[in-house]
Amino acid sequence: LAKASLYGDLLLYANWFFYGLLQNFPITAYGENGALLGQSLIIVAMMWHFDKTTSVQEKMAVGVGFGLYVLMILFALPPEYQSILISMSLPITIYGRGSQILETYRLKHCGAQSIITLGTTLIGITIRIITTLSELKGEVYVMMGMIVSLFINGTLVVQYFLYKTNTEKFLEELAKTKEEEKKKKKE
Repeated sequence: LAKASLYGDLLLYANWFFYGLLQNFPITAYGENGALLGQSLIIVAMMWHFDKTTSVQEKMAVGVGFGLYVLMILFALPPEYQSILISMSLPITIYGRGSQILETYRLKHCGAQSIITLGTTLIGITIRIITTLSELKGEVYVMMGMIVSLFINGTLVVQYFLYKTNTEKFLEELAKTKEEEKKKKKE
């Protein structure tokens, strides 16, 4: 995955989760975003561990910046400006997922992206749209963000099938390369 997409997920899920929390929405309308935020934190930590190209400075900047961002949302953001969290979700989604779409287009394969993950994300967004329609009537910004997210994540699913053959070839080559590296280490 593109780093921008992973970092964008942190902001996106934090915004959705804390907006719902601060607005006292029913937990069913925003709780999933808390779980997704936790999952995204774990994925970023794993990326940092396995991707040796990520500098210590980048890790510090993202970690400290994200921590300060959450503190600002919880303790410094006045109620009349909390809707900014949802308004920011549109450009964050477009930037984060858009960078993934562009990277997939550039490479002409999806790497190790799983159709199961892409599919469950699409199903989750669809369910959130239904939940939002029934529980948060009148939340136009929330609905707009979800519709954009549905379109963008739908694009990722289309790319998965569009580049499936290339992805399979890429993964085969990757497996061969790893196998050759193992043989060299044994020698």
